[in-house]
Amino acid sequence: GAMAAAAAAFLGFAIARAISRDGAGPSADSARDFLDSVVEEFVGLGSPGAEGCEEVSRLLRTAEPEGGAEECWNWRASKLCVQGSLRARGPVYNGYPCYPDYFGSYCIDGLAVALWSFY
Repeated sequence: GAMAAAAAAFLGFAIARAISRDGAGPSADSARDFLDSVVEEFVGLGSPGAEGCEEVSRLLRTAEPEGGAEECWNWRASKLCVQGSLRARGPVYNGYPCYPDYFGSYCIDGLAVALWSFY
């Protein structure tokens, strides 16, 4: 759907920047610096391919409230709070069953895990 396409737009943007990166400049220091600069550039360009997708915008801001259903979207945190998000979501989330062993199948959750792992 549209949300998965928006998440893929950001991921594709980040991958393209990684491929074309020359290893010099402000993002050469670390994965963290690189990802921070890619997010800043993507948002600054108007989130191409993800315009109007509030979930991707929220994911990139990484400012979800503690104890909330989307706390796991805070991929810049030192610990990704998957268990807390699952507790807050309960047995149904966005109209779908919510199972701990199926976590990450929702595109925004999966992208959050990928970003946290790289960051």
